[in-house]
Amino acid sequence: MAEALNKIDGKAENRDLFIESVLKTELTGLAARQTVRLDDYGNPIYDVYIRQVRKNKDGQYWNVPIARLSECVTVLEYDPVAYMKQPPYSRTFQGIKA
Repeated sequence: MAEALNKIDGKAENRDLFIESVLKTELTGLAARQTVRLDDYGNPIYDVYIRQVRKNKDGQYWNVPIARLSECVTVLEYDPVAYMKQPPYSRTFQGIKA
């Protein structure tokens, strides 16, 4: 929010300008996530790390990164327009078929 407000000189009262600024803001230099930006639907796009629990030399268990998925999106391999039209995930709706 602070980054988006800085871009528009703090003019949060202009709702449309503020929302547009939030959607276009790209956060960089975040320790765990590196770069975060939003897709056209306001969902975050960022790198995801797959980790494996391993025992270290001291016998303690640690999460060790074993793979990195770059720029993961909420809809994965689905068409975003079709995905956003589906009902919310629930007990009676378990997701669309690919």
